[in-house]
Amino acid sequence: MRKKRQIIAVLSAALAVSAFTGGMISASGVVGTISPSGVPVEDDRAYYVLKEESSAEYGQDTNSDTVGILASLQKDDKLVLRNVVDLREMQEKSQPFIEILPVVKAKGKAEFTRVTVEAVDVRNTDNYIKIQMSATPQMADTTTTSYFLACASNGQKLSGYESTSGRLHVNNEYGEYSVLSFSGLIGYSGRTGLFYDCDKNTISAVDYRGIKKQIIDFDDPKYFGNYLWSGFSTGEVFCRVYCDNYVEEKATFLVTKYGEYALDDDKINDTKAPVLDIDYGEYEKATVPSALINKKYGVFPATSFDAVDGETATDVKVYINYYSEQKTAVTVSKKGTFTPRMAVPHYIVYSASDARGNKAEEIVRINVLQTVPDISMTFNGEESECVVGDLYRIPEYTVENALGNPEVTVTAMVGGNVLSPESGAVRPERTGEMEIKYSVKDCGGRTY
Repeated sequence: MRKKRQIIAVLSAALAVSAFTGGMISASGVVGTISPSGVPVEDDRAYYVLKEESSAEYGQDTNSDTVGILASLQKDDKLVLRNVVDLREMQEKSQPFIEILPVVKAKGKAEFTRVTVEAVDVRNTDNYIKIQMSATPQMADTTTTSYFLACASNGQKLSGYESTSGRLHVNNEYGEYSVLSFSGLIGYSGRTGLFYDCDKNTISAVDYRGIKKQIIDFDDPKYFGNYLWSGFSTGEVFCRVYCDNYVEEKATFLVTKYGEYALDDDKINDTKAPVLDIDYGEYEKATVPSALINKKYGVFPATSFDAVDGETATDVKVYINYYSEQKTAVTVSKKGTFTPRMAVPHYIVYSASDARGNKAEEIVRINVLQTVPDISMTFNGEESECVVGDLYRIPEYTVENALGNPEVTVTAMVGGNVLSPESGAVRPERTGEMEIKYSVKDCGGRTY
């Protein structure tokens, strides 16, 4: 039996120096001047092509009265549609996010036999899905039936599940079929719409008859094994369209629907303000700590992102009397702190604007206190002795009169050896007096 040896636990407080700074101002400005879609943010074009020999304009199908964005692409070129489509909104309205119609100069004569649509995440352009639509190989000039494959950008291979045969096609000419004419034989009927289900991560094609067929499920191991895709950041995307298997010098097609945008408008349509992201850390906006007069207080880190322009500049200012005619600015240091000189509410005002003048603003009220009672601590259930080698439960404590959520550091020492508390306990390995120190600092820079 082990001999019980006495260890005296002495509770004491150690001073610490702190000031609540809340972090630095994040106001780096526009990252370069390039939007997620790859052009300067000041550029007002709703769509563009990459090569001078290619073209894109509002136009009409050669063999019908169908109109839309008429693109004629050289090989290795793309039509980039800059307007942002919210896939969740399209899903709620049961609408396709894009419709495509191949265009030919003469009926029965295909200029290309494959078109691909990419839907690109505006918050991460490396994250996208690809939908490939191909004419039946042996009937390239006359077919009205096309085969669809799809994949995501996380390493998946182009795949399509053929519902009639139950066969999974990977990286070949076939897949699920729908109506998409590459020959102009059925004119208006030859277009098809693409639907995306944000909840299920599936892509479907809907032909002119309104028949919806699922092409693939991006997060189903039945199709992609371990390469499962988790979806888009927010459901906001822009699109790229390109062609393959050229028969003629150029490939021509119509985008007959893109989100809910008016396709005859070649200027970008952006009425949404940037999204402000303010990092309150362990707090909520309604529970941020009060400030103390003449003590530094830090603004919270913030960034802003615009779906069209990408990362935008974030402006941060502080005021008193914000809602009155005597509104007065308070100096914010380069380190992102301000010092209240009056015990009145201070208002941190965050704002961001995009290239088209859409503005976002968020206001955070900070109460400023003249005085606060000194920080104090009370201890509960402390034990005055324990056995060497046994766990000693560090006394529970309560911190009172602290501003915000105080930071408490606890250390223990026996005979010059520091013990590291684990799960609220220490295990002394020698006899002697054990000293436990509690260091407290609150958000107002006060210590105990």
